[in-house]
Amino acid sequence: MKNLIMSTRICILKEKVLTEPRYVSIEQAKIITDTYKANEGKPRILTRALALKAALEQLEIHAEPEELVVGNRTEGVRQGVVFPESGISWIDQEFESLPGRAQDPFQVRQEDIAYFREVIKPYWKGKSLEDVLRQRCGSEIDRIAKVVKINQKDHAQGHICPDCSKWLHKGPAGIRQEADQCLKTAVGEQKIFYESVSIVMTGAIHFMGRYQMLLEQMAQGLNVSYSIPSHRKTELLELARICGRISEQPPETFHEAVQSLWFLFVILHMESNASSFSPGRLDELLWEYYDKDRREGRLDRQGALEIIECLWIKFNEIVYMRNRNSAKYFAGFPIGFNVAVGGQDKEGRDFVNELSFLMLKAQEHLGMPQPNLSVRLHRKTGDELLKQALLYDFYGELLTKRQQQIYESVVLEDYSLSEVAEELNISRQGVHDMIRRCDKALEGYEEKLHLVEKFVNIRGQVQKIHELASGYHADDIEAISNVILEEL
Repeated sequence: MKNLIMSTRICILKEKVLTEPRYVSIEQAKIITDTYKANEGKPRILTRALALKAALEQLEIHAEPEELVVGNRTEGVRQGVVFPESGISWIDQEFESLPGRAQDPFQVRQEDIAYFREVIKPYWKGKSLEDVLRQRCGSEIDRIAKVVKINQKDHAQGHICPDCSKWLHKGPAGIRQEADQCLKTAVGEQKIFYESVSIVMTGAIHFMGRYQMLLEQMAQGLNVSYSIPSHRKTELLELARICGRISEQPPETFHEAVQSLWFLFVILHMESNASSFSPGRLDELLWEYYDKDRREGRLDRQGALEIIECLWIKFNEIVYMRNRNSAKYFAGFPIGFNVAVGGQDKEGRDFVNELSFLMLKAQEHLGMPQPNLSVRLHRKTGDELLKQALLYDFYGELLTKRQQQIYESVVLEDYSLSEVAEELNISRQGVHDMIRRCDKALEGYEEKLHLVEKFVNIRGQVQKIHELASGYHADDIEAISNVILEEL
């Protein structure tokens, strides 16, 4: 893994994400409001499905010429989405102050403010989640607010791990087919539910197909103001093929699986605008595709890393627009994409593979707020993964106090770069560069002192003692080795 590099493509995409101006987007709010108006009287779940389908079919879409993974819920990256179904009061009050606020500022188009107040706000007044909660529990909320600060009264949180495996193995077309089959015998609320699933999957298929058309047009030089190199035309056409295929069939390759997975998360965020939708154990989820591609010679480590890093960048393109009170506590645009690597399989055996290390390498290269990367350790964790996870434990004290403060805040305590920058009165880039320097310093100490390596070796020897003692039923030895293993 040491020879793997961050490509020029990834450097360009990262720079675009970090430097492009952030705007408030009311595009989806327009579409959803129009759909609700046109479907008054229908069951709410059905109206909701129709609104999402309309958004998937009508939202402006965009792709960067360098991308290997496409899709977003807004035309521009890191745009704040107005979600009137959740609440309208705070955005109405804070529209004008969004560009100049200290935490998570957004630019606002005056015509969008006017449209919101003239069309969107009047329709949703009294109908949003915030309004309904106020009607049902207003007095209780007010009493609680005297004791604790309630920052988020206008939306719900996600904190969901969707069934990514089912999505990958069936695809939207397969899920629609399953829903249509159930619809044949369903009655009552079940019938409405399956009809809604079918509607949303139809929208998802159309959404992917739109990206296929966009990428084909880009490859032909249509609707672009720049010249497309011949090698990039080939990439665009391949990505177009991928988008078209996964709209109708389950993915078969690693690249197809990653693209399909990202479409799922874009659609989830379009539906609920909530934080913390997470893929979970991504090295396990994508392993079958990566392993097959490697065995059949379609993919090498560098190519896989580039696809993963493109996905990592996409994780940073979706942001959550919060009110000013909430932004104070959650500055830095965290959205809560948690990725876990390592851990155990169902039989309790160590589960780590090449993807685990490629994802760690992507995190090392990019150093961006998303995803939140978790390394699952246990008594049988493999040596290489353990080494990477233990560097700070062994050598953290050798860093300066300021380096320790920044490293622990960002890496161990999951504070955003913006929060740490504001606390220490330095730039976000300064925080990012400090983390990179700390990583290099920790690796340098290990190259000279080999303490982590020695620890891992001792741990392995004690593990062998434990296994031998267990075989001979030497209870005392086994108990002692257990204690040592727990300490290690």
